[in-house]
Amino acid sequence: MGDGLSITFVPMSKVAPPIACEIARAEAEDAAEILDLQKLAYRSEAQLYDDWTLPPLTQTLESYARRDFARGGAQGGARRADRRLRARARERRRLPVGRLVVRPQLQGRGIGTQLMEQIEREFPQTRRLSCFTGARSAGNIRLYERLGYVRAREKVLSPAITLVFMEKTAMTLRITRLGTPRAANEGTRLGTVRRPPRAYPRPNSRRQTGTTSGTPCSRETPSS
Repeated sequence: MGDGLSITFVPMSKVAPPIACEIARAEAEDAAEILDLQKLAYRSEAQLYDDWTLPPLTQTLESYARRDFARGGAQGGARRADRRLRARARERRRLPVGRLVVRPQLQGRGIGTQLMEQIEREFPQTRRLSCFTGARSAGNIRLYERLGYVRAREKVLSPAITLVFMEKTAMTLRITRLGTPRAANEGTRLGTVRRPPRAYPRPNSRRQTGTTSGTPCSRETPSS
């Protein structure tokens, strides 16, 4: 436009819509496919840290199957490994979550969030979840922080790699009516909700609203 004036048009990027996933348990027969996916997903980390010797990239199928799937058949071995993991979570009240991987072309579509949320549903008795990632992996850190994880500590592995350990403490809520005496183990009151004003129209059927009489409030119960 005019003399000596040029305008560069940059196409606007569109955020891809989230993908609804059906999440199923992995079996021992899936180990080879999962390991291939792991190595594919960790290529970006290797480029970011300029280190192609990262354990997820050098892991063998034998070590992966031995680490994540117990011996004794596909389904039976996976079930035994799952029982040990659940028992460990019950005893320690802490569940480590590791190596969250999503196919590169599908990253940023909500799949990682769905997988992390499914972990919490699978182990509702766990009081604390933990994970770690590299200090330069800003996308991973943003994901975990969005899910409620906070930085707990850092560990320097080499001049190029620092690990960030993150934790999330589960919160248990209890709904009680205002005026109810406080129990000895009750925590901080988080909020209240009041009934609508008398002039506010109400449905004829109580079943429609799902409410009960009285004014409930929510309190936090400290995790043991």
